[in-house]
Amino acid sequence: MFRFVKYSDKRDCAANAVRLTSYHMNGESAASSQQYPPNQILENNNRPAINASSGSEIIGPTGTVRGFKNIITQRKEFLRNSLVKEIFEEDEEGKIVVYTTSMGGIRSKVDECAFIRKLFDNLGLKVDERDIFMHKDYQCQLDKRLGVQNAAVPHVFVNGDSLGGAKELENLNETGELKILLQNFERRNGPVCQVCGGFRYINCVHCHGSKCSRKTRISRQISVLRCTSCNENGLQRCPECDKN
Repeated sequence: MFRFVKYSDKRDCAANAVRLTSYHMNGESAASSQQYPPNQILENNNRPAINASSGSEIIGPTGTVRGFKNIITQRKEFLRNSLVKEIFEEDEEGKIVVYTTSMGGIRSKVDECAFIRKLFDNLGLKVDERDIFMHKDYQCQLDKRLGVQNAAVPHVFVNGDSLGGAKELENLNETGELKILLQNFERRNGPVCQVCGGFRYINCVHCHGSKCSRKTRISRQISVLRCTSCNENGLQRCPECDKN
């Protein structure tokens, strides 16, 4: 099916010209009916490619692939995970980060966290331990990094990359690969911190653990403001440990 379109161009010698444009029966241009591979979406401007299964294809009346379902959601999730990974890789270069918990509700988790602490203590390595029981934001942080909800602890990251949990660390230690992998990392120096006793947290110096920063009276009612210097447990990071 064809359509004739008249147009004028001042740069052309002819005052009127005729342009021939081909169309399919469904009204779409032939240029837009190009088929793409079913399992890959071509990207421009160096944007990341998003894979899609053949079941999510949107087929047009002529049998051509018009798009993919949920492509925007997939792209947003892909970019979010990539951004989170890049941020942590940059901030944790040359660091060992261990997510643990000090809550003794689940015996197996307590034993695994104790094993991880003992393992790095024997290696004499400096570790940034993040207790999800002491600070709930660490649980949210771990969930974002692994892309799951309520991610299990313990979990170890080296240079911003996931190394695994207790079983993975135990296997690496038994084969000797862990010592080789971490041989150039910073060693632990000095005794246990005298300020926090090695817990890396102290009572808030502003509210002293009450989590209230100020009380004001407004029309016979006492308004309590939340302290912004501590977490949900009235604790803040040890300043001496953060210096080191």
